[in-house]
Amino acid sequence: MQNKSLLLQTEVNMQKILTRFKDELFSIKTGRASTALVNGIKVKLHDSFVPIRNLATINVTNITTIEIIPWDLSYLNQIEKAILTSGFVPLKANKIIRICISKLTEEGRKELIKKINKIGESFKIMIRNERRAILDNIKKLEKNKLVTRDEKKQYEIDTQKLTEHYINEINKKSNIKEKEILTL
Repeated sequence: MQNKSLLLQTEVNMQKILTRFKDELFSIKTGRASTALVNGIKVKLHDSFVPIRNLATINVTNITTIEIIPWDLSYLNQIEKAILTSGFVPLKANKIIRICISKLTEEGRKELIKKINKIGESFKIMIRNERRAILDNIKKLEKNKLVTRDEKKQYEIDTQKLTEHYINEINKKSNIKEKEILTL
């Protein structure tokens, strides 16, 4: 039964890798406004860094505009500075900060697609590394006579199916993101 738990743990690890991949894709600037674009911004307050989402309401008002409304107006300048430092150009109007996302050029689209493919490949490598880890563990179990040769073969088949499933998921998510970039 320990062997099944190895397979389950591998699936959990592969799911975590897929989730991180989705988060990474979601944070890529595609020319379309998304709250995920600012989720990683940290604001310096009192010698520590606080995520912007803990200090303000973040809304997408239209396809190219993100609106940030601080809960405490005394943090307005620090939030604006953090946004500027992150590479966006904030527009401050009264109590609201707006970020306008510029449209992508054809060259920018091609660069983003290359970046997506590179990120996808690195996450596929992580999935394959998980496969290698479980296969190494199963080989050790066989060597120690804790699993039979037939059981080992079945684990190899199951592990390969898991690997193919998660690599296909990464490919699907990459293709969806590429289509999104090409249709903007």
